[in-house]
Amino acid sequence: MSGRRVCKVCLESFDPSNADEVCRFHPGSWAGFEKGKLHGTSTTDPGIGHLATIVFQWDCCGDSSRTSAGCVVGRHASYDES
Repeated sequence: MSGRRVCKVCLESFDPSNADEVCRFHPGSWAGFEKGKLHGTSTTDPGIGHLATIVFQWDCCGDSSRTSAGCVVGRHASYDES
């Protein structure tokens, strides 16, 4: 095989002949959670209304950066592979 390919998991370009390149990705979803529920409380508890802020994070690892490299490492998978 020659030429670079695009990984269907992480969408990065990679050289299929270089086995050292790795794919980093999040297997979970980017999701919003009520901040109070992350702390074991609920906005229905008295005096907790200020915690009703929605925070976003990866549900697989809890990372709060949408652009983080990923919490799982694997091999790239090309769209050209079956």
